[in-house]
Amino acid sequence: MASVDVTVLRVLLELTKLPSATKAWRLQVGEAFNDQRFFKVKLNLATLWKPLICGLMDSDKERFGELLGQSRVTNSLQHQLMAIARITAGPSSNIFTNREQEMISRSLNLRRLTFVLLAAERNHYLAQLPSIQEKLVDILRTDVVSPRVHSEVGPASFGLAELTTRYTYA
Repeated sequence: MASVDVTVLRVLLELTKLPSATKAWRLQVGEAFNDQRFFKVKLNLATLWKPLICGLMDSDKERFGELLGQSRVTNSLQHQLMAIARITAGPSSNIFTNREQEMISRSLNLRRLTFVLLAAERNHYLAQLPSIQEKLVDILRTDVVSPRVHSEVGPASFGLAELTTRYTYA
């Protein structure tokens, strides 16, 4: 992710303006956004990624819904994987690794959601605000919240405070 050239991002940005080219860029941008390294990009590259991510969410209306539902799918998958690990590995399986993986997933989901919301125009996701709030509660709700998720809450809360100023209520 950090090695993506500015020229490549600008070409992708131009492709987002062509409706017939959606299939050419959507998969690659989606995979890059779901990569852990996405949030290690420099600020000048992040400003180029914002319209790409907005284009991704706008070109595929189900994508934002998937982002909101991602943690529930991840949690369900984690529980299934933990059950399989207990069956196959017996009592010596490392449950802490699964717990840490779940916390990393929650942390990244919080970052992705915040990035999408801050990249969008004012009131863009106003209709989905109740679902967004539910997602945030779901991400932050757990019996034991890891320090990693707590470290995301601070910066993300600044972003979410910014978000609340971006919505106008009628």
